[in-house]
Amino acid sequence: MRSSPSMTDDSSDGRPPKKKKKTELPVPVSVLKVPPSEFPREIFGQLDLDPSKPEDHSTVFTPGGAIPMKAGESDGVPAAREEKYQALREVPPGDTHFITECVVCSKELDPDKKIICCKNCPRAYHKKCFEEESSGNDVESGQSQARECKRCGWDQEIRSNDEIKNDMHINKKIQNAFGSKYSAKNDSATEACDSYGWNAILLDQIRNILVKLTSWDYGGIFAEAVSTEVVRDYLTIISKPMDYGTIIRKLENGEYYPSESKDEGKKHEMDAMEEILLLVLLDVYQVHHNCFLYNPKGSNFYRAGEVQRGKWNAYFNKHLRDQLPRPLQARLADFHKSCEAERGGQPARRFQATDTTRYRGEPVAVFDPDTKRIVKQYSSKSSAKTAALMLHGMGYKSELELTPSNVKLYIDRAEDPSRPLFGYQWVPAEKLRAGNFLVKPYFRNDDLASPTPNNIVILKEDTVSGVKLRGFESEESAHQDWLEERAASFSARVENDGLEAGLPAFVKDYLDGDKSINGIVWGRVEPETAATLPKSPMKVVTEEEHASMK
Repeated sequence: MRSSPSMTDDSSDGRPPKKKKKTELPVPVSVLKVPPSEFPREIFGQLDLDPSKPEDHSTVFTPGGAIPMKAGESDGVPAAREEKYQALREVPPGDTHFITECVVCSKELDPDKKIICCKNCPRAYHKKCFEEESSGNDVESGQSQARECKRCGWDQEIRSNDEIKNDMHINKKIQNAFGSKYSAKNDSATEACDSYGWNAILLDQIRNILVKLTSWDYGGIFAEAVSTEVVRDYLTIISKPMDYGTIIRKLENGEYYPSESKDEGKKHEMDAMEEILLLVLLDVYQVHHNCFLYNPKGSNFYRAGEVQRGKWNAYFNKHLRDQLPRPLQARLADFHKSCEAERGGQPARRFQATDTTRYRGEPVAVFDPDTKRIVKQYSSKSSAKTAALMLHGMGYKSELELTPSNVKLYIDRAEDPSRPLFGYQWVPAEKLRAGNFLVKPYFRNDDLASPTPNNIVILKEDTVSGVKLRGFESEESAHQDWLEERAASFSARVENDGLEAGLPAFVKDYLDGDKSINGIVWGRVEPETAATLPKSPMKVVTEEEHASMK
């Protein structure tokens, strides 16, 4: 007899309870790993909070125990595998137009068609546009070629269509901004300078140059202030933000004041207008210095700054250098030296952490499931979330689309080797050290007969940990195991997509070649040798076996 709702339902209105909808998680996609060097640093003040111990990065971690690697000892991972990473993403989010558009026609570039990339600057061209601008020079074959473009030379010179207005007249905006206070012709001027007229012309020329720079290649990047909502750690690295638009506005509004440049030992070297001229020039150089200080050397954004600095130097050398008094030139030289000292080495990706005395967390290790090594550690799950979102914002692909609302869930799930994030497991560091974590399962085909030691002719081995995984009596059985291992590995599926998977390819590339899947190799052994193989130093635990141990 079927029970009535009133007999089984606890709700007051007598209706049956609603079934909770099961949350459907998106299906992850296969991606290559992010290069280890791209994981952002966690900074608090000037302190790097990476909680790694000295031995962490030279240790292979397995559920059966940790294996320290001696100095100079190979980890068994083929060198070719080290290159199987996502391509470096060098451009901050929102500023990709100068690598996705042809610099000649401004139309979007199709990576599947032939593209010409300059080897010295971030410029890229359609093949046809490059040929036209290069006066018919031959172009190398291939999908994407690195050539030196003509515009690299144009960055260092002032061509006829680059020239500024130079009629020796003072712009009305400059006159209104500074004339009432500094012009000797104005009886009410409070700080009249004999050099006013000439220096006002130079200020106007600087303004005109900045307008030209804004319209030159990549000038739009430097025309406005960097958005600190997008680049959140910018102010932790850059103490004085500056951009072309701000300089032009300050010039037109008379917002430069000579007292700002005064040095006790050099107060009487320059008059007020010369000091204003110095302040304006320092701001221009500050724009370029900030670019080089924040961005890694060699990145597209850094090279865009080099394009702009080269063009500025061309204008400066033609229109300004010889007109500047020696004390001002000396001050500029001092500024250049201080900038070079501040830049020092190459900057790294970084973010500012919260006060660690108030928010202590459990360190999280970014763990390579193939090499079984730690590539990066963060002091807390909160910092790990920030790092993951930064990688996503930098343009790196992940198995699942990250958002601020789901990143915690995906990092929690990334402890499972079948649910990696950016190609890695994200595991609490103490679990790694205790061996309390899952590894990639090594699939065994129960339909295949278990070979006896004397009949083993092929041995499967994890070269990272030195563990002997399984023996096979025939090429066919080893090939079947290889197919299962290949199907279970994200990176192997990506690397081998479209490649032959038959027995002949397995024999040629793996048994008789030097290929591997995530450090796992299949090699031939003599039967009598297999019978005397030493026992594995530890048991590699599969996912199912580990679950049954809990």
